[in-house]
Amino acid sequence: MQRVARAVGVTTMALYRYFASKTELIELMIEIAGGPAPNLDALERGWRPRLTEWARRCSAIYRRHPWFLQATMTPGRKLGQNELGWMDVAYTVLSRTELSPREQHRAFLVLIGHIRSSAEFAQAQARGRSSSWEPAMRLGKYRDSYPALAAAVEAGGFAESIGTSLDFGLECILSGIRAITRARR
Repeated sequence: MQRVARAVGVTTMALYRYFASKTELIELMIEIAGGPAPNLDALERGWRPRLTEWARRCSAIYRRHPWFLQATMTPGRKLGQNELGWMDVAYTVLSRTELSPREQHRAFLVLIGHIRSSAEFAQAQARGRSSSWEPAMRLGKYRDSYPALAAAVEAGGFAESIGTSLDFGLECILSGIRAITRARR
């Protein structure tokens, strides 16, 4: 609250004239930063390109607003209309697959989990720490004990940009959805 007050040129107590609590301020920040849900109707037909675009736009919010990741994890927080709109767009696209509504929810959780995880790794990378996996890059004398891990490190897997990982994971998730729905036909 102090940082926000300084940024807008008021005292911390003055903020409470506008917001009943810090939680209320954060909820508004999330609504503004996330913005209204995207309209994906103009995109190429089919659920896959639309869900890909939704995921990339979602990921962009986390890149533009590093605080967004932590702010959206507040327990018991009320979702705002913009957030609900973003979710509805994703569920609308998922409803065009042959997944049941319960499976659509599971697919959404996997997808948003991947986006959030990628954002977390990107933030660590931006702070100069490649990721929480950094110790794996220093196998040293244990290299021969973990040959598969050593091969991934030597191939540059731990040096890739997070954007590449986001796209690869997204491809895996969407291909999995496609495989499940094709198997049902």
